[in-house]
Amino acid sequence: MKKLLLIVGIFALVLLPASAFADLTGTTVNAAYLFPDSGTVYGSTDVTVGAGPEITCPGGFLGGGFCNGFINVTTLDIDANSITLNEACCTSYTAAGFNGQAYTLDPSFIITGFTLTDSGLDGLTDADVSFSGNEIMINLEGLNVGDANGGPGVYTLTLDTTTVPEPGSIFLFGSGLAGLAGIIRRKIAK
Repeated sequence: MKKLLLIVGIFALVLLPASAFADLTGTTVNAAYLFPDSGTVYGSTDVTVGAGPEITCPGGFLGGGFCNGFINVTTLDIDANSITLNEACCTSYTAAGFNGQAYTLDPSFIITGFTLTDSGLDGLTDADVSFSGNEIMINLEGLNVGDANGGPGVYTLTLDTTTVPEPGSIFLFGSGLAGLAGIIRRKIAK
C-alpha cells in the first residue's frame, strides 16, 4: 500500500504542473515603452490577445500610448505564447539606462523562461531580456533597427509560462488527495 501512496503522490506532482498549460489568447497584456530607464513609462497600452497584430503604430512618435516610442511604422503581434515586434528600417535606439519595451501579462500567468529570435537588430542577445513574475522586458538600448538591405528590425519572444492555479482548484485537488489517502489507510488497517 505504501507503493500505492507513492504512485498517487507522484501522479499529483506530475498532474498539477501539466494541467497549467498557459495560452495568452483572450487575455489582457500591457505593452509599455520604457525610456530613459526601466522605471519610466514613456507610453503604454492594454491589449486583448487575439488574431493579427494587437497594435499598429503609424510612426513619427504618433498614435499615443505604446506608439509614443516609435519613429518608424511598428506592429506588435501577441499570440498564444509569443510576442513579436516588427519595426520598419532604419533608426537607432539611443543610449540610456533603458530604452525598450516591457510586457505585463495577466496576473494569473508566471513567466518561467523565454526563447529570443531576431533579425535586423545586430547585437541583441538573451542578456538584453529580463523577466520576473508576469513581466518580461527587452532593452534595445544602442541597437540599430533594420538590416543592410533596408529590412525591418524584428524580435520574437517565445514565452514559457505557467498559470497560477485558483485557490479553489488547489483546495479541491488537495481534498481529493486527502480523501484518497484516507481510503487507502483504512484498507491497510483492515
